[in-house]
Amino acid sequence: MPRTLLFSALSCLLLGGMILSGCRSNTSDSGSSTLVEFRQYSVTPTFVTRLASGVQAFTLISSDDTLRESPNFVFGGMADGAGLLRNPDGTFTFVCNHEDNFAVSRVILDQTFRPVRGEYLMTSNDGLYRLCSATMVTPEIHGVARPQFITCGESGFDSQIHIVDPYGRPSETDRILTSFGYWSAENAVTLPKGTYPNRTVTLIGDDDFANGGELVMYVGQGTGNFDNGKLYVARVRTALAPVSAIWLSVKPTPLSL
Repeated sequence: MPRTLLFSALSCLLLGGMILSGCRSNTSDSGSSTLVEFRQYSVTPTFVTRLASGVQAFTLISSDDTLRESPNFVFGGMADGAGLLRNPDGTFTFVCNHEDNFAVSRVILDQTFRPVRGEYLMTSNDGLYRLCSATMVTPEIHGVARPQFITCGESGFDSQIHIVDPYGRPSETDRILTSFGYWSAENAVTLPKGTYPNRTVTLIGDDDFANGGELVMYVGQGTGNFDNGKLYVARVRTALAPVSAIWLSVKPTPLSL
C-alpha cells in the first residue's frame, strides 16, 4: 500500500494530550476493512464533556503514558499542528508539534492505532522557536517526491519555518526554509498540486500581535519546490481608503503564477 495521508478526526488537547473522535473502524484506500479501532489508549481520561449526538471522544496519547517500545519517551506538552501517514505495513506515523517545547515528536501507531513507540525528530535545540500549526505535504496531494512536515515558528518577527522529514533520522531530518522568510507564522499551507500548473504555492499566515498580521504567499517554480522561489505579501489599505488587497513582491518582481 502506498504511503498516503490518513484523514481522521484528530484534535489537540491541552496539557500534552491528543484525543480522537469518530467511529471504531476505518477502511483502506482499496475499500477493505482494517484493524483500526478508535478507543481509549491513554491513561489520561478525556476531558471533553459535550459532544454532538453520536460522537465519542477518546484520548490517544498524553504525557503520562509509557509506550511499550520506548518506555523513556515522554509525549511533550502544548500539542499543536500534526500530520498522520499510513505506512506500507499498515501501521501509522504520527508527527506532532509541541509548541512551547520548540520540538517535533514522531509517534508510531500499530495497526490498531495504539501508540507503541515515540521519539523526537526535532528537539528544542533545533526547534529554536515556538512551533504552532503545521502542514503535512504528500506526493498524492501536493506532488512532492516524499512526505514532508512543514512547521512554523512564531516566537516573533525573526522566527522562521522548518521542514521536517517524517521518516528521517532524529535530529537529522529538519532544515529551515530560508525562502519562506521571517515571520511570526501561525501556519504555512501548501496548495494541492495542479492549483497552479508547474508551481508550488504556499500561503503563510503571520500573527504578529505588535505589528499586525500579514498574509504571505510563496511561489516556487515546478512542483515540490520550497527553495529559491518568490515571496509576496498582501497589503490591505487602511484608514479612509477603500479596502483592497494588493500582492506586493518582497523582491522587485511582478507577480506571475
